[in-house]
Amino acid sequence: MTYASQLYLNGEELKHAVFPEGITSIGSYLFNGCTSLESVTIPGTLRFVSYGAFQDCTSLSAVHIRDVADWSTIEFESLTANPLYYAKNLYENGDLVTKLVLPSTVSAIPAFNFCNCTALTSVQLSNALMIIGPGAFYGCTGLTEITLPISVSQIGYSAFQGCTGLTEIVIPYGVTAIQSHTFKGCSNLSNVQIPSTVRQIGSYAFGDCESLTEIILPKSVSTVGYCAFCGCKNLQSITLSRYTIINTSYCCDCHASLKLTYYPEYGKGDYPDYGKG
Repeated sequence: MTYASQLYLNGEELKHAVFPEGITSIGSYLFNGCTSLESVTIPGTLRFVSYGAFQDCTSLSAVHIRDVADWSTIEFESLTANPLYYAKNLYENGDLVTKLVLPSTVSAIPAFNFCNCTALTSVQLSNALMIIGPGAFYGCTGLTEITLPISVSQIGYSAFQGCTGLTEIVIPYGVTAIQSHTFKGCSNLSNVQIPSTVRQIGSYAFGDCESLTEIILPKSVSTVGYCAFCGCKNLQSITLSRYTIINTSYCCDCHASLKLTYYPEYGKGDYPDYGKG
């Protein structure tokens, strides 16, 4: 499909692809450039989709599944491996998924699993969840409500990138790094609580979070990466340890009055253990 934009089956243009039960994987670039494709039906047995399987399928508008718990076990190798990247709408048994409730059988959300699922407004996760994969909720612009359970110990890069509806987030106690681009482009995020287990803040981790006015980094944070706060135009205060190694380009385009406030070198007042259960 590199050059053709239409796929024909028995002489008819393919607009709706239905994968039968039993299929466990979809190969790379299978529908690459198939602009006639409008919907995809995914079986509960699918577990892996390779790079770019649905790349440039720009007419996709719906992904149909039977069980969201089965869907949440599928590993996508890239954003465009997931048909949701273009379709944006996920339907479970014909109903548009707007409120996601994941059962205790789900311990990890694989990479790019719900990317660009723009109809999603709230997510309820169980205390069995331990890992949120890279780009898991990338581009979920309608998402306004999510509580990360204390069981979560790892959040992948770009996990919530572009979630413009989020206004606050509490990072669970036990997470050790806020990876690159994790909250980049969350333009309405105004309240972030970071626990004392976090050691690293990755590059662009909070880039373009324009509603942030202050942020408190616990003393445990040893490094702050390149452009971690770039584009945070209203950020006026960062509290951190004087021993934290902070990249010189940590905050391009930040508020002119941005001030770094250091914890006292000696003192009893400790930082709060945000997210500790």
